[in-house]
Amino acid sequence: MKTQPSGVPVDRSSTRLNETSRTRVNPRAQDQSHLDTQSVSDLRTTNEALQSAQRSSNRDATSQRVGETVDRLVEAEILDQPRFDSAHVDFPNETHIQTGQSRRDPISGNWTIFAPGRARRPDQFKSQSSSPISSLDCPFCHGNEHKTPASVWSAKLSDDEEAVPQEADWTVRVVPNLFPAIKPNSRSRQNDEPPATTDCRVSNQTAGNTANPLFIEEVACGGHEVIIEAARHTRSLSELNLAEIALAFSAYAARMRHWRQQPGIQFISLFKNVGRDAGASLQHSHSQLIASNHLPQSVREIHDRMARHHDRFGRCLQCDLLQAELDHKERVIHQSDSLVAYCPHASRFPYLVRITSRQHLGCFEDLSGAMNEEVARLVLRCVRWLEAIIPGVAYNMMLHTAPPSNRCSSKVHHWSLELAPRIGRLAGYELSSGGMINTVYPEAAAEEYRKQARRSDPRHALR
Repeated sequence: MKTQPSGVPVDRSSTRLNETSRTRVNPRAQDQSHLDTQSVSDLRTTNEALQSAQRSSNRDATSQRVGETVDRLVEAEILDQPRFDSAHVDFPNETHIQTGQSRRDPISGNWTIFAPGRARRPDQFKSQSSSPISSLDCPFCHGNEHKTPASVWSAKLSDDEEAVPQEADWTVRVVPNLFPAIKPNSRSRQNDEPPATTDCRVSNQTAGNTANPLFIEEVACGGHEVIIEAARHTRSLSELNLAEIALAFSAYAARMRHWRQQPGIQFISLFKNVGRDAGASLQHSHSQLIASNHLPQSVREIHDRMARHHDRFGRCLQCDLLQAELDHKERVIHQSDSLVAYCPHASRFPYLVRITSRQHLGCFEDLSGAMNEEVARLVLRCVRWLEAIIPGVAYNMMLHTAPPSNRCSSKVHHWSLELAPRIGRLAGYELSSGGMINTVYPEAAAEEYRKQARRSDPRHALR
């Protein structure tokens, strides 16, 4: 390898009354003249039949009232359409309606409401599948390098390592984003240049702020890069082989190490959007890195929570949480001597997977080469399991690492990677409260992942 560092359908019939169960036995219709000749056992049998018919009639009337009530609530959009089957009954009677459960994430402190019934809502706005784009039109494919800025990092696998040998002189390349979210930091340097000497932050006056202290402004600067993960046209990590995805993860670590050395950089976010519902604008498999002079409030709060836990117990919160998940077992989908993948107890999204190391390590970019490759291998497996469960699913991948603004944070912070499928949409409640509503319990999601793991490779599957 050469490295070039230039920088659930609803059955409506099941809610109707069973016509055959409406049969009623009218005691007046019995022929009284034969009672004298009936045996005692015949009388007992007849009486039991009358009582059974009466109970059936009462159940029918109750079922009809329940059905009418549910229909009215569904039409008013107060309740979701119920499902009746042997595994789950939303509304077993008129007085009980299944409610959601709230769980708190010990790391972020945020609450998630679990409401599986909402997954059965009718959807008139289902996204249409996007038409595939030709590699001739894709700016990230080999041959179209002129459509992107010059690369700041690139590497090439040998032909026998690539899934499909390419004529390109690169397998993975990193380029500045042509449409950056933040102002590029002109004072930052590439890997082969000396570090910058000036902080990229500016004063409020320079940013054009008014004298009113309520209106605080600051120039958002740093770097916004795109990691192109294959020279050929691919749309998901699952289409890469192990050598290719391991090289992409090496690029992640290299660029994160570069940006944490730049003065003024307080936060590094590395993420991947796959599919339109996950925010992707281009199909070609790629990830993005944003290095910013601003530490988001949510990240600051997470750091403070982890610091308080460490001060109180002398241990990392992520380490304690991981051990609790391993002890509980129900939400763990994979574990090795080095890594664990599990569905968090308070998962924000359906089928959310979190991957982290058993050993405490604050920064992803400090992983050894062997550990980095092991992470890449596990991510590849998890993505393939996810796409087997939900074919064509959109998902986000997010790498969480210790903020470079406080090097002591590596003692309390513990790196992790999350895969977040996007099978629902953020709506009014999520935007107004900051909380999430999840339609799949993590225990059920973990079981689905374990099933797929057994199907794909029983040697590495948990039982």
